[in-house]
Amino acid sequence: METGGSLIQLARGDIFAGKLRLERTLASGGMGTIWRAWNTQLDMPVAVKVMAPAVAQLPGFVARFVLEAKSAAKIRSPNVVTVFEHGVHQGLPYMVMELLEGEDLHARLKREQHLSLAATSRIVREVCKALQRAHTLNIVHRDLKPANVFLVRDGDEEVAKVLDFGIAKITSADASRITATGQLLGTPHYMSPEQVRAPKQVDHRADLWAVGAITYRCLTGHLPFEGNMLELVQQILHDPAPSATKAAPHLPAAVDAFFQKALAQAPDRRFQSARELSDALLVIAGSDPSAEAMVPGKGAPEPDDLSTVTDALLASAGSDPSAEAMAPSKGTVEPDELSTVTDALLASAGSYPSAEAMAPSKGTVEPDELSTVLMDRSTRPIESGSKPTVPMPQVARPAAAPGSFAGAESAATPLRPPLEPTAPMDVPELRRESAAPGSLDAWDSQVGAARRRSPLVWIVVALVLAALVVAVWAHFAGRPPGP
Repeated sequence: METGGSLIQLARGDIFAGKLRLERTLASGGMGTIWRAWNTQLDMPVAVKVMAPAVAQLPGFVARFVLEAKSAAKIRSPNVVTVFEHGVHQGLPYMVMELLEGEDLHARLKREQHLSLAATSRIVREVCKALQRAHTLNIVHRDLKPANVFLVRDGDEEVAKVLDFGIAKITSADASRITATGQLLGTPHYMSPEQVRAPKQVDHRADLWAVGAITYRCLTGHLPFEGNMLELVQQILHDPAPSATKAAPHLPAAVDAFFQKALAQAPDRRFQSARELSDALLVIAGSDPSAEAMVPGKGAPEPDDLSTVTDALLASAGSDPSAEAMAPSKGTVEPDELSTVTDALLASAGSYPSAEAMAPSKGTVEPDELSTVLMDRSTRPIESGSKPTVPMPQVARPAAAPGSFAGAESAATPLRPPLEPTAPMDVPELRRESAAPGSLDAWDSQVGAARRRSPLVWIVVALVLAALVVAVWAHFAGRPPGP
């Protein structure tokens, strides 16, 4: 570690700030260097960002560097790099951050040229999550670009994190001095029109314009506006957003309307929040933004959610969804109980629970079959004077392992022949006065009346059988015993 005046020159192997052993450089530029380091106190790898000595001597830049560290620490989002600490060591401002494994979006695009609509919408969604949190805290990034979006490997998944929050705007006098070190603060290709005109008069919508430019680059492989500095500024200030479908014909036509709004010159004509922009792109990509509330499992309900639905159905049927009702086997639902719940659901919808919905295998309901029954019931018209038939599917017993109980049962009992379609259901001609003949309401009324009448029929039959039994018993009881 060499000392030049009050500043130091860093080298591999140096102990920085008393506890950070520098291992190798991860990135370097005119503003400073990012090191991979080992925290000797916590015994963990970290990333250390150290401002360049020449920049540290410029008025106000130390305070702006500290502002960046505080801004990132204040956001506290899984989509923003975590800052552990910051400070000044021998005249050099530094911040200690989590060490990210992966690559930035600039490197990904350089290798793959462009990304799919699905991959782009996923990255944009996570970037917008970070921006939504930052904008709520009145923090504007001001320098969004692919190099500031890092794609972190997390097992089999990938998470997008936003880097370099809080980069401050600089005056023209400082700009010439920074340019001499090799880097101009900010990237013109991703700067909004108002940021080009008056850098001090931007709000969160400048970040949204930059997200639109990043999205265009990801989907088409091209920048929305290109050329030398003068041409670029003129295009950003005066030209409408270019057609994405002309640059990439495989994209759906809806993306052109998306970019007309995302890259609008007037901030009031753009998306007004990061969430709004993200949701619009997710709709174009064929995803439902509300499905995010269903995670984990890509929108599928969790087991606890499914049990809650089951309890609600049982409660509506008059049953107590207790552990006793869910026996046996630790709260699982028996097939017969599940079929009862299905009957209640179909009856409440005005449908007759036919045997077709209960096949195959001991009364359990297959998801595809249940959805087919519900869709068919809700969409198929019934002609006037006709009655629906209930076809019975052919039920094939699954193959059983040799020697198993099911295998022995299969060997002892031959399979029944396929069931033939049944005759049309004989439903009494009962109609509601308000229902039109042949309508669904009329059919529901007939079925409901028939089902309400069926218990009375069985009661009458039971009484007749009981009377016959009593008569036979009285007859034989009154006869004298035989010789």
